[in-house]
Amino acid sequence: MILDYLKLLLVSFFVTVMTMPLMIKLAFKVRLLDVPTGDPLKIHAKPTPLLGGLGITLAIITTLFVGAGALNVSLQTVFGIITASIGLWLIGVYDDYTGLHPLTRLLGQMIVASVVVVVNSWVIPLFPFAIFNVVVTVVCLVTLVNALNLLDGMDGLATGTTLMATVGFMVGFGFVENRLGILLSLTLIGACSGFLLYNLPPAKIFLGDNGSTVLGFLLGLCALLFCLSIESKSGLVVPVLILIVPLADITATVIRRLKKRTSILRGDRGHLYDQLLGLGLSERQTMALMCGFGTVGALLAMFIIAR
Repeated sequence: MILDYLKLLLVSFFVTVMTMPLMIKLAFKVRLLDVPTGDPLKIHAKPTPLLGGLGITLAIITTLFVGAGALNVSLQTVFGIITASIGLWLIGVYDDYTGLHPLTRLLGQMIVASVVVVVNSWVIPLFPFAIFNVVVTVVCLVTLVNALNLLDGMDGLATGTTLMATVGFMVGFGFVENRLGILLSLTLIGACSGFLLYNLPPAKIFLGDNGSTVLGFLLGLCALLFCLSIESKSGLVVPVLILIVPLADITATVIRRLKKRTSILRGDRGHLYDQLLGLGLSERQTMALMCGFGTVGALLAMFIIAR
């Protein structure tokens, strides 16, 4: 079984690594680039490809199909996850190209998440009324999608955070023997590890909204599956600890924007990583520190799981 895990991780890793040079060339050819034009939200110095998400999505599709047979996971469930990932990638890449209105993008994400939650009956049972549980589950899933997108304002941060969090989930799924969760975790670990070779500061390619959306969705699915695998309170506490960095950042972002009476959907440079950069830390130091926070959260979660 361990050998099967290693094979799947390597499939995801090498597909990502091998496709990224092609994605860089393709992005320049179709002019899907993040061009710094004096926009204060952009801290990079030169036009950078935005097609990292395509290479990662291809790695995810390949690994999930291969892993469904290797780990005896329902092919129908895997196909549904892949279909949802492709749908979210399309929303993200359209946003990268044309700039969707935030509410339109949010609506698209809500529709995809709702279909996944309802079709698979992946609903967190918090309330006596099913419709409330569905709404809360979808909101939580979409929140994770956008929380990761907010972290994608600095090279390597969203990818590194996803990697650290997914390692934590991998350990948790091993304890509860959730094969689908293990497959998703292995897929994300391999894809993020491969992408970091191109995305560490200074990045050669960005995730783009098309990449951060897909990673956030799959990370949210990991959290949801873990919640449904554990009946005790730790089923809720563990994902919060593992996802402490994106959850802390999106919470601080919403509070900050509400205090300023600006739209919570309007970008700014007041994120936690921006504050650290403002203190004089380099991008690599900031990334290491925030991923370190995430690692501490994941270790605390592992301690709770192992008790």
